Amino acid sequence: MSAKDNIISSIAGRYAAALFDLAHAADPDRATRIGDDMARLAQAIADNPDLQTLLRSPIIPAAEQAAALDAVLEKLDVDPLMRNFVALTVRRRRVFALAEMARLYDDRMREARNELTADVVSAQPLKPEQCAALEAQLAGLFGKTVKLETSSDPDLLGGMVVRIASRQIDTSLNTRLSRLQSAIE
Repeated sequence: MSAKDNIISSIAGRYAAALFDLAHAADPDRATRIGDDMARLAQAIADNPDLQTLLRSPIIPAAEQAAALDAVLEKLDVDPLMRNFVALTVRRRRVFALAEMARLYDDRMREARNELTADVVSAQPLKPEQCAALEAQLAGLFGKTVKLETSSDPDLLGGMVVRIASRQIDTSLNTRLSRLQSAIE
């Protein structure tokens, strides 16, 4: 992670934590709704390169950023607390970190619900029963509810790579072959 990414993550972490704490203190259901609003806003930003440029540019006046975001927030019909939060990020010139704030807010929501997310890359797409078995196995290992985010990569040849929390479990055939080759050499 670059120094710039660390700075953005640090800023976003403080803002996401403050928004979550405010929303959760008022009503845990409201915190969930705001989490959904944050995710929809992050998706709207990700889907619109012009909006990304507008929000990331330090030379664009805050008033223009606020107007663009107001239009997006109006269309998304977000919670008033969320609207005030976004206005604050614009005034403080922190709007460039909104996508990261949404990601970190989601992390706080999952933590509050005692959930972990596991990124699973497998050689073949996993069947629903395989996903359920893997979720159960990981839940037993970590003592939390586990949600899977799956993708496939035929280059793995077989097996899977699971990333959860700060751990990586690599049972791919590719890795096994690499270890075997290293042992032979």
